[in-house]
Amino acid sequence: MPNSIEVLLSTIKSKTAPVLLRYHEVALSNPQARFTDRSCLVPNLDLGDYVCTAVIDWVEVVLWLTRSTSYQHLRDMLDKSTGQRPWVEPVKGDPGDGQVRFAIRFQEPKLRLIDQALEAIRIDYGFEMLPIVRRIEISIDFKTPSSDARARMVGVLVRHLFPNRDILSNHRDRPRYSWGPEADETGFVLAKGVRGLAKNDELLMSDGLDRPAPTDATSYFGEDGGPVMWRVMVKERDKQNVGAGTALILPWDQKRARIEVTLSRSEIAALGVDFLDDLRSFNFVKLQGHYFRFMLPTFQTTFHNHHPEVSRLFERRRRRKFMNAGVIGLEASDNALARARARSRPAMLHVLKSRGIVTKRLARHGTGTSGTLIAFPEMNKRVETALRHLMEKQNA
Repeated sequence: MPNSIEVLLSTIKSKTAPVLLRYHEVALSNPQARFTDRSCLVPNLDLGDYVCTAVIDWVEVVLWLTRSTSYQHLRDMLDKSTGQRPWVEPVKGDPGDGQVRFAIRFQEPKLRLIDQALEAIRIDYGFEMLPIVRRIEISIDFKTPSSDARARMVGVLVRHLFPNRDILSNHRDRPRYSWGPEADETGFVLAKGVRGLAKNDELLMSDGLDRPAPTDATSYFGEDGGPVMWRVMVKERDKQNVGAGTALILPWDQKRARIEVTLSRSEIAALGVDFLDDLRSFNFVKLQGHYFRFMLPTFQTTFHNHHPEVSRLFERRRRRKFMNAGVIGLEASDNALARARARSRPAMLHVLKSRGIVTKRLARHGTGTSGTLIAFPEMNKRVETALRHLMEKQNA
């Protein structure tokens, strides 16, 4: 059993030297049967080297006024009361016409300031109902002055993030990365973007067709505009305006590795948040288990079958799968293998029975809600703590 394993983290936009991310192997003492004789790979990363914080990047609310106005006028009112020029648009209709329903996006919102701004609008125009939360984006930042440490954290985030939903069946949901504005500047992690991948078990099990995400690209999980979308990146710029080509370059001590989660209305409602007021009492710690869940891969270490060398080679292939495609790719590969075995098992049992050979039940490895994966407790705890502090800050 190897004691350590290394993966070279490459870049695609810059010419900086690749960064080495090391893993060490830890024997499991978990009492669950599916973890018997297994070990897990843990990144050699000291989380204490990073300042971990949670922020609300923006919140988008919908106002329904009792009398109409223009989005320009609302924007001017909000600019005056908040000191920001928020994004405002009518929910329906020609932007030039008077409207009663508007979507407003507040950047890095402070609930107290938003309340003051919306109260001024309510006094002038009235509300048919309380402001509704339509979308929200929440980020976890890992700040460090070291560019190599930021790259390693991005490498860890993309390999250990375990989304709470199927992101393979829909081609637009699939793990991918982008390094520029053009369509051909997007790459897919699993099997180089082959369509119909979710139905092709042979491609899912392959360990030679995957393409790891570069550390200076932006990685995406989930469809843009879908119920949930995750983004992982090294954040070096702020207040970026792609159309104008402007951005604020962050100072060295503010650069960080970041994971962002954008939630749509359906996801927000499922969390029990309908109105802006609901965010005051919302337990942001709940987001960790729902959207900021990180897992470790596990591997068989002791082989009790007739072909132990074949089993060892198979586990080495699973390690390569994880290094290239993370726990998402490894879980997809394990599930594809389980389906392939299930399809072939009846015929195999028939042949063995005709020869008088008694077979054992299939091992339980790979069953359960997370298959062969196990929780990444240190990372999950850091995120949970950051979300708890976010909750306290919002209520201060």
